[in-house]
Amino acid sequence: MGARERRRSREKRSSAPGVSTRRAATWLLACGIALVCVGCNIFSWTHDEGGSDDPETLLGDAEAALLRRDYDDALRFAEKGIANDPGLQVPRLRYVASQAVLARSRISISDYFSVFTNQKARAKASGSPENGPSGAGRSSPGDRMRSNHLLDLSLEELRAIASACPQAVAYLRELIEGLQDGSITSADLAGARFDVDAGFAVGSLLTAFVTILDIDQNLNNGFDQHPDVRIVADDAGGYDVEYTGTQPRDEFISCVLVCPLWSRPPDSVPGFASICEALEGVYDAYLTAKGQSTTVDIGCTDTSMGPKPANIDTDIIVGQMLDFVYDGVRQLFDRYGPCPCAGGGA
Repeated sequence: MGARERRRSREKRSSAPGVSTRRAATWLLACGIALVCVGCNIFSWTHDEGGSDDPETLLGDAEAALLRRDYDDALRFAEKGIANDPGLQVPRLRYVASQAVLARSRISISDYFSVFTNQKARAKASGSPENGPSGAGRSSPGDRMRSNHLLDLSLEELRAIASACPQAVAYLRELIEGLQDGSITSADLAGARFDVDAGFAVGSLLTAFVTILDIDQNLNNGFDQHPDVRIVADDAGGYDVEYTGTQPRDEFISCVLVCPLWSRPPDSVPGFASICEALEGVYDAYLTAKGQSTTVDIGCTDTSMGPKPANIDTDIIVGQMLDFVYDGVRQLFDRYGPCPCAGGGA
C-alpha cells in the first residue's frame, strides 16, 4: 500500500462513527479535570480581589491573602473592610488586621506567649540574663526564645514591636470593648476569641515593655533606645529596671517610667494599653481557656492591686502566664507604686 492509500485509510477511520464522539469526550474530560484543579469555578478569574466595598467580601479576601502570607494585601483588604464597617458588623476584620500587622513585622504572639509563661523556672535553670540591644555572642533566635528572649532583643526587634504591637492592640481593643459591652459575641469571632484575648494581652505587655525602654516613653515619636535604661532579670525570675542616669533612681523609675504605664489615657498613644488592661487581658484569656464566658474584675486600678486569683490552673500555659504576669505587676506596684509623683507622673 502506497503513502496515498495509507493516508486515505487514516482519514476514513477518523471520520468513522464514534471516533469524533470519543475525541469530544476525551476533551471534555480533560476540561473537567482542569476545572477541578482550579476549584470548579470557571469564573474564578473574574473576582477582583480587594475591589469590593462589601466588608464580608473583603474579609474573605483578607483571610485568603493572610493564608498565602501576603501580609501587605491582607492588611490592605482588612483595613478597607474596617473603613466600610463602622458599626462592627464584621468584627473578625479587626482580628485579621491585627494578625497581618504582627505577621508583617515577624512578631509571633504564640512565641512571645511562651516567654511570659513559666519564666521563674527558666530563670532558675538558665541564670539571669540581662538585656541590651547591643552585645556580641548572641545565641540563636530559637535558643533565645526558649530562655529569656525579652532580655536579648535587638534594636531592630524592639523597633518592630514598637511599630506593630500598638497598631495590633488598637484593632483588638475594639473587639475587647465590643465583647465587654455585649455588642459582639464570641461566636462573631468565628473561633478566634482566645486569640483575641491572648493577642491583646501579649501585645499590650510588649508595648509596655518597649515604652519603658523608649527614650521619651512615647511611641508616637518612633522608638529610640534610652541610653540610661535597661530591663534586667531579678533573682526571683521576674524583671526589674536598671537606671544609670543622673536623676534619683527610684524617682525616675516611678515618675517617668512606671506611672504612665498605669495612668496614661489610652487615646494619648494609639494602641497603648495600661498595665491593668494588659493584666485583665491575660485573665480574660485564662477564663476563655477554662470555658468561662464571664469576666471577673481582677482588681487592678491606678491606686491599688487586688489579691491574686485563687487556684490558678498552672497546668495550662495561659495559667502559667497569668501566674507570672500577676506576680510581675504586683512586684512593680509594690516596689515603685503606680503614681506617687506630683502631677501624676510624666
